Amino acid sequence: MPVSERRRSTRPQRLGDILQDVLKDQGFETRVRQHRIMAYWEDFVGKEIAQRTRPTAIERGTLFVVVENNIWMHELHMLKDRLKDEINTRLGSNEVERIHLQIGRVKEDEVSNGRNGPP
Repeated sequence: MPVSERRRSTRPQRLGDILQDVLKDQGFETRVRQHRIMAYWEDFVGKEIAQRTRPTAIERGTLFVVVENNIWMHELHMLKDRLKDEINTRLGSNEVERIHLQIGRVKEDEVSNGRNGPP
């Protein structure tokens, strides 16, 4: 129920429901979900993948992810649909429509350490 309709209601409303409606009405609900992807990346994709990747942005349904090398790029390319489904399931929405992978620095302080790819 939109916030404007809630104000007219005479029944008490749960604060959590009101807050969720305000976030949605103001366009913040999508930003909160997007932030959750960045903040909980390891929970969404697992420790091994998270150590070799970094989500950088989500724009118009596309999640941009930096991958440490070609080997992991190939591995994740085959897992894209599964990862997308897992992320959307955990978010409770279809926020991620596509995943775009690109090779780059996964960690700001990353130095070549001999990691070659998936086991």
